[in-house]
Amino acid sequence: MSNKGFGPNLDKIQRIVQGRYEPEKTSYVMMPRKTDQPNEGEMFTKDGVEMIIENGTEIPYIGSKKNKWSDEINPNARRCECGLQYGYMNHTDQKMFRMTGRCLHCQTKYEDLLKAQGKYQEYERNIMQANAKALYKDAQQMAQEYIRDLKRKQVEVVCNEYGELETWEQPDRSEEIDNVLGQLQDLEEEVKNMESSDDK
Repeated sequence: MSNKGFGPNLDKIQRIVQGRYEPEKTSYVMMPRKTDQPNEGEMFTKDGVEMIIENGTEIPYIGSKKNKWSDEINPNARRCECGLQYGYMNHTDQKMFRMTGRCLHCQTKYEDLLKAQGKYQEYERNIMQANAKALYKDAQQMAQEYIRDLKRKQVEVVCNEYGELETWEQPDRSEEIDNVLGQLQDLEEEVKNMESSDDK
């Protein structure tokens, strides 16, 4: 039997089969832990860039959580009443800020204060009135566009299967226009009734 191509592995196999195999002893060298490695939350400089350890990973340092309220980052940033900059807000805070001008935490505190003063129902009523007025305004604009399209006399020139040109005119849509105007007037009355019932 030839050893060619198997090298030391064949010898190892033969020793295992014959029961003469002794595993090679390996030794491990324990290296001391580097003490200059930063811990979680510590800042350090790497290649001229300030870095910080967050969740075990190195990330560039752009400002600590304290600095998101300071003017050092962006002095012209939009801010909440608490001073939190818009760019540092999470998704929920940004959505609330666009609607109310406050982050979620400040809006919750504001509503709690109104409840404590007994003014929350009035505040809620004002919001509902503003929403109803905005809905009416949007509906009015859509209705005007729809009516304008209905009033247009559309004459279509169509080529039929024989190659002849036909003119098609749109039927009279005055009933549909009256229906849309009636619905818009009903909505306007509901908004006015809502305002008058709130004044009482």
